[in-house]
Amino acid sequence: SPASAATALAATAAASVAAVGGHAHSGRHRLGALTAGALYSATVGRAQLAARDDPSADTVRRATMAGIHGMVPLQAALAARRGSLLGALAVVAALPLARRLSRKVSPT
Repeated sequence: SPASAATALAATAAASVAAVGGHAHSGRHRLGALTAGALYSATVGRAQLAARDDPSADTVRRATMAGIHGMVPLQAALAARRGSLLGALAVVAALPLARRLSRKVSPT
């Protein structure tokens, strides 16, 4: 339903704020967290907004897949904020592979 999609969108915003908020080791780590958090918010949020506007099965399925793939940049934001930019980059580097593999096996 549109209400469920709106709730998911609000949860995405809260998760993004939680991932980039709090103590960061340095300004570089904060910037890395903000970048990964923005990637998470943009990709997942856009899909959830589309599901809110059109709650058809295909749109909701795409939003669900975006949410699953969105865990990658969300985890990268957490890694960057906690001091591991290299770890964050390694996690984000897995996203294209995850997307490619999802064409063969559904992540849902």
